[in-house]
Amino acid sequence: MRAGHSWMGLVAALLFCCGWAQGHYAVTEYILPCELSKWEPSACGAARPEVPAEMPTLSPPLGEVVRLLVEEYKQASPEERSSYARRLPKTLLYMGPDTALLAFAMLCDVDKEARSAAVEAVCDALCAPLIKTPEAAACVEAALPACLDALKNGPEGVRMTLGFALCMTGLPSEQLRPALLEALNDPSVRVQACVAKGLDWSIKKSPRPLVDPGDIALSPELITYFCDIIRSARGIDEGVYGMAFPVLPAQQDQKRAFLSELLASPDPYVREYAFPHLHAAGRDGMGLFPQASEVLRRRSGIGPAPADTAARSPEEEYVLTVIGMLDSRFSYFRQAALGYLAGLGDRARPAAPRLLKALHARDWQVRHGAFHLLETPPFEGVLTVDTLRGLFQEKDDDQLLVLSIRRLGKMGEAAAEAAPELFSAAGHAEKDVRRAVLEALPNVLPHDDRVTTVLLDAYLGGENDYPGNHLREQLVSRGRTDESAAALIAARYRELLRASGDARQPSVGRLPGVLAAIGGDCLRVAAEGLDTGDAQVRRETVSVLAERGEEAKFSLGKILALAKSDELEVRMAALTALPALAPSDKRVRRMVMASLTDKDIAVARAGISASLRTRFSTRESRRAGSLLLELLEARGAAFRAVPGAEKDAPTSSDFVLALAKYGKHHPEELLDLLFHQNESVAVQAVEAVLVAGISVKGIKDGLLETIGREERPDLLWFALRTDIPKEEIFAHLKDTAVVSRLQELSMVRALSISGGQTAGAIPQLIAKMQPEASFNLGQAGARVDPRMVAFRTLSEIGYNNDQAVAAMAEFARNACGPRRDLHAGFLALLQNRLGLRMSVDLS
Repeated sequence: MRAGHSWMGLVAALLFCCGWAQGHYAVTEYILPCELSKWEPSACGAARPEVPAEMPTLSPPLGEVVRLLVEEYKQASPEERSSYARRLPKTLLYMGPDTALLAFAMLCDVDKEARSAAVEAVCDALCAPLIKTPEAAACVEAALPACLDALKNGPEGVRMTLGFALCMTGLPSEQLRPALLEALNDPSVRVQACVAKGLDWSIKKSPRPLVDPGDIALSPELITYFCDIIRSARGIDEGVYGMAFPVLPAQQDQKRAFLSELLASPDPYVREYAFPHLHAAGRDGMGLFPQASEVLRRRSGIGPAPADTAARSPEEEYVLTVIGMLDSRFSYFRQAALGYLAGLGDRARPAAPRLLKALHARDWQVRHGAFHLLETPPFEGVLTVDTLRGLFQEKDDDQLLVLSIRRLGKMGEAAAEAAPELFSAAGHAEKDVRRAVLEALPNVLPHDDRVTTVLLDAYLGGENDYPGNHLREQLVSRGRTDESAAALIAARYRELLRASGDARQPSVGRLPGVLAAIGGDCLRVAAEGLDTGDAQVRRETVSVLAERGEEAKFSLGKILALAKSDELEVRMAALTALPALAPSDKRVRRMVMASLTDKDIAVARAGISASLRTRFSTRESRRAGSLLLELLEARGAAFRAVPGAEKDAPTSSDFVLALAKYGKHHPEELLDLLFHQNESVAVQAVEAVLVAGISVKGIKDGLLETIGREERPDLLWFALRTDIPKEEIFAHLKDTAVVSRLQELSMVRALSISGGQTAGAIPQLIAKMQPEASFNLGQAGARVDPRMVAFRTLSEIGYNNDQAVAAMAEFARNACGPRRDLHAGFLALLQNRLGLRMSVDLS
């Protein structure tokens, strides 16, 4: 994932709020209008009329491409410019200081959607260069002088974007710090706000902040601006509202001045916003507590301060005021009090008695908030077992009951006296309550058979549908550590087997897995399910015994008998399980070998899966290889992947792995199938040869000839993974790929991974592209036309070749119609030039 995605919402919210005070989107409405490429910073800050004709850091052909892209951008429709602006500025910034000016100019587009897209692209380029390639990071650093000049002299929208983005670049602070501190005094208060937010991000998130908090001095105009935003913020989404303001700097005078102004505001929204900042100020804001207490009492309606206020410190008075808010007649302040108390840390300890009372408040938000607050470190030990048992009487709040049960579970055996309440709640009508009990009881009573019974009843009753199969794990854990629990589970299973007879009982099939996982004598009890009349139980039992491997070999005779069952699913499960129990047993080898010739395709598939784990002799392996090759040629399509196949049915990879394992004994026959006219046969043969690592040098000439003659892109990729020298493949490819006998995607990828080995194909590709002749991009089949294919291929292998770049530019100038594919090709060229694109991985 690109780093830009993790913070782009923050940037958008910041810029949104910076313009909201005057009712507009700052990025889209308050950027000074000027045409693309008409603004450039200069020493005096004046705008120059045109982009310089020469770009000294770029080769002439590459400079021509950049100019072409910018011309295309200016002439495109607003919809197309928005898409273009999302990608092009980032690439232009990475090209260095000259093209950086063009990227900044896109922030001044007359279309607001294009401006917004350009903001994202510029921020993405500047804010995370260090995770890109070293070449790209070096280009961003080379563009830094242009960035700093634009931060000082550019249009307001450019200065706003850079003011935030430069704080996140990771570039050395000595290069950025002076310019950013100077930008805090920018003539535009919106620019000041963006810089302040960026510096705040750096201080809180960066391991090496750009500035020390004490170096930040917010102007009075900026503080007033923040207050204006708060007054105008009614109705704004809370997430956006909260992102608009930086945390106050460390200077105490500024903190107090800002908070005092907020607390004294006649606007209630402004006063309410002050309190989170008051908590952030901590003890440094001590002098403001009396004023804050007075505002809180007046706003929450809890009455005047008690007569003994003078005997208490301002801090104590503030804490008592916040506690008193829990009795406010306004729901908002009852809930807000919990948030204020959470911000006070250890200073909130005196609120413990009132919070215990709040557990029975009329507002469920207050009840739950008080409970969560009492679980925090300042109130350790306040929630006692007796208190939690009392909450079981809250009949109308199931969620509070869940919280109480989970808390008892965390207390472990210390909460044993609450066992009656927990057992009673095990039959609660609400599913969440029952599940909380099932999680808590094993911790509270780890060695009580009553708990095992409750867990068993829930497990067999279907209360096991939540993530992690938790009940099964609980039963297995108790059975392994407690003989009494194991015996109880075994007895319940035998009881269910006797009661079910031949009738199908879905719950019975849940216990063999538990017993097998417990192991020991319970494994033999689990095996008793092989004798039941329920086919589903027999199948489940076979599967769990197979999971235990040779430990369950005592059941081999019965499972061999089931491998001949008339019930297909049971037969398949038995076949799959046999090699796990005794992979070398003669009877198992004979049974698996016979299944490979079975007329039922499902049985053959199960036998193929079993053959992978069967230890055949050398003679048997050769025989298995012959059978698998016959299956491939006769019924190859049946072994390809089938979406939604049964869990015991092997996927196509099972067949390929088996072919690879046993086909080594018949390499010539397997290689012949590479050229089979049936696609299913050929594709699976290709996969098997690769997995087996069989040499293809003996069929090299025929393979290369087929690649050039037929549209078989899979054979090209296959050849690149074999032991044929790649230079031989590419030498042959130069004469075949450029005449478009291969599919477009295969050709482009094949040439792109070849690197310098296909550089000799560049002149042929240029000739095929015919750059000097006109081309209609809107004609039918234009994307797969040989000329367009050559263009796209050159963007992958000719990006460092000036002749290729110049030919691509000429081709673009002589092309008409929809130009999206041209744009994509040029962006690929530039990104390849900078090392920004991942190369194709042959593995």
